[in-house]
Parts: sequence; structure tokens; C-alpha cells
Amino acid sequence: MSIYMIVYNTGDLETNYMGLHSAIKGYGSSIRILKSAWLIETDKSADEVYENIIAFLEKGTHLLIIEVTAEYQGELDKKACDWLKNKFEPEPPVEEKKSWFRRLVFG
Repeated sequence: MSIYMIVYNTGDLETNYMGLHSAIKGYGSSIRILKSAWLIETDKSADEVYENIIAFLEKGTHLLIIEVTAEYQGELDKKACDWLKNKFEPEPPVEEKKSWFRRLVFG
């Protein structure tokens, strides 16, 4: 699975992006991080994502789809940061959690 950032310009404020937003949300694991930027997790390639969503943008709208790696830095709201952290720093296996819990509770 890959994490992609989808960024597009919103030049015309009257443009309806509901179809685009629905297509992006259709990937399942997604989060809107800025007004015109999303992160998605998918097994599709950047080309496949592009082909899926370009039809929802008006002619002349700029679009960038780029893979995000574990090497990232920035400031976003807590929900977006938690989403990213969850994708790149998965929770430890249950046994590790139990061990950590025992150390925490019982010293």
C-alpha cells in the first residue's frame, strides 16, 4: 500500500468539488489535510489515481499526485498528524502492548 498526497488548485471558488471529494473518499483510507489537499492510502499507482479523479476537475485545474514516504515534516491539525503517524508507525503487536502495559502498571 502507498500513501499519496493529492493537491489541486481551487482557482474558481464557485467550482463544485463534491464529485472529486467522493472519488477521493472512495479509496477508503483518506483524510483532507488542507482546503485542496488530501492524503489517501491505496494499492493503486499514482497514474491510476490520476485517471480516476481527473474527470472530476474542470479543464485547466492543476493537479499533483505524489507518493508520501515515512520521511515527512510539517504542521497539520491533530487528526491529520494522527492519521499519518498511524500509517507510518503502526501499533506494536498485541504481545508487545501487553508487555508494555505490565511494565507500566506493575513496574
